[in-house]
Amino acid sequence: MRQELRAICRGRGVYSSDLAERLGPRLNELAGTAPDADGEGRRVRLIALLETSIELLPPDLKLVARVAFGLDARARQRFLRDRLDWLATLIERDARTVRRRLEEAIDLMGEAIDIASPGWYYASVNTLLRLGGPAPEFCEERRVVACGAGRMPVNDSRFNCYSQVPYYAFVPSCRCDEFGLRVHFYGTAVPRALWLMDGVSPGLIERPVMGLRSVEIDSLGLAEVRFTGLQVGSGYGVRWELHRIP
Repeated sequence: MRQELRAICRGRGVYSSDLAERLGPRLNELAGTAPDADGEGRRVRLIALLETSIELLPPDLKLVARVAFGLDARARQRFLRDRLDWLATLIERDARTVRRRLEEAIDLMGEAIDIASPGWYYASVNTLLRLGGPAPEFCEERRVVACGAGRMPVNDSRFNCYSQVPYYAFVPSCRCDEFGLRVHFYGTAVPRALWLMDGVSPGLIERPVMGLRSVEIDSLGLAEVRFTGLQVGSGYGVRWELHRIP
């Protein structure tokens, strides 16, 4: 993994014209793209994977990683060396110090990606949530694809985290290609409004966010949403406000 990450840093980083040729098999797999997939789609998924890994780094390593991979808009030089020299000047450190920090960042990112890639992924997750009875009812179907021979624990803590009331959000911690959510409001749970959360930062899930798109609820109280190309570490789902019937 570390070798594949170093290969991405060369040239213009993630914006190199030959990115497809330099993308290693593991990164290609983890980004959720086939070898013959659309080039721009591959780039977008790779950037999402790198950004998620960079967020796990210590503060002093985040900037050097973003600059090295070409993710910092201030440093879009053609060659990695030029970007690192620019950063060395910016933070008033010598180039060798910056390169050491880059190697440390790549090592930590490689470890984080390895931990988050268990050798399998979710082709789809479909969830039904029923609200209105004495307690919420929850039903889930997962379709798992194995990337090789081995065993997968029945309960794996790396899968995701969920949260509910007054929202339901799925935050994937490994690759998930598709997520479908149906919410059935009935009984005393009458929705006043329902909004879509599509790739929301986990820190914003519990906070009211302006500008969210509304979601239609049919005459039976059922709302359905579907997401594709999910980004690891982002939240997907709906939030609502209810009218309570006495």
